[in-house]
Amino acid sequence: MIDLHCHSSASDGTVAPEDLPNLAAQNNLTAIALTDHDTANGLQRFLEAGKKIPNLTCIPGIELAGNGKYANHLHIVGLFLDPNKAQLLEATNQLLRYRHKRNKAILVKLAELGMHLDYDEIIQNNQGAAIGRPHIVAALVKHGYVKNHKVAYDKFVGRSKPAYVTRQVLSLQQVINLMHDSGGIAIWAHPMSNGCRTGSKTLAIATELKTMGLDGLEAYHTDHKITHQTHLIEIAKKLDLAISGGTDFHGEAHPNTKLGIGTGNLNIPDHLVDGLIAAHARRHG
Repeated sequence: MIDLHCHSSASDGTVAPEDLPNLAAQNNLTAIALTDHDTANGLQRFLEAGKKIPNLTCIPGIELAGNGKYANHLHIVGLFLDPNKAQLLEATNQLLRYRHKRNKAILVKLAELGMHLDYDEIIQNNQGAAIGRPHIVAALVKHGYVKNHKVAYDKFVGRSKPAYVTRQVLSLQQVINLMHDSGGIAIWAHPMSNGCRTGSKTLAIATELKTMGLDGLEAYHTDHKITHQTHLIEIAKKLDLAISGGTDFHGEAHPNTKLGIGTGNLNIPDHLVDGLIAAHARRHG
């Protein structure tokens, strides 16, 4: 069993990067990928810790959002990245600057609604993390402005809500190119949970992404029904794309999603790693 879509405290998860390999071993995983949002800051700690765990493959990755012709803010997971590539570090630093600008704009809107938060305090409480809406939401809960995370998103910072600010992202072509230039491959993450639930639309987007250099589809995901999973495997075979899968694990930030099994019934086959390694070899020779 494997899990190739996981987040750590370096972005919006709660488990430290260096603790993920041991947790994976405890859950009998044979491979795990760290794919934090917009940052590679946790990858070295993750990989170093992974060297101490026998029979566990640790894959360095990232998750980036991108805009394209068919849809905006599609998520692409990069796997087998070189954490030290200059292009990757430059791009993630730029994305973190975009995040800071957006975060400050969200705080201004919240203040106009009577909810005052100190950005320096949020940064201090989440040292080393790529700060985003989840951290702002946690601060809203901590200071008693909202009862829980759901209320915060539903009433204030969710899409189209009063304090929402659109996140600035790269184009999908830039995202895919960056992952290739960083020594990795590009996988369309959770395709059927991005509002692209019709078979024809998903196929159209996958076909367009393939022309940009997409290497695979994340068919196995916590939010995918069996019918979604089956359909995505069919699309992958039709387009000669590799198949990947992951839980989108965030630790206690999403407590119902467990490492390796999602909400309890996810079982991602070990052999998918072989297909992804082959896709990597085809891409990079």
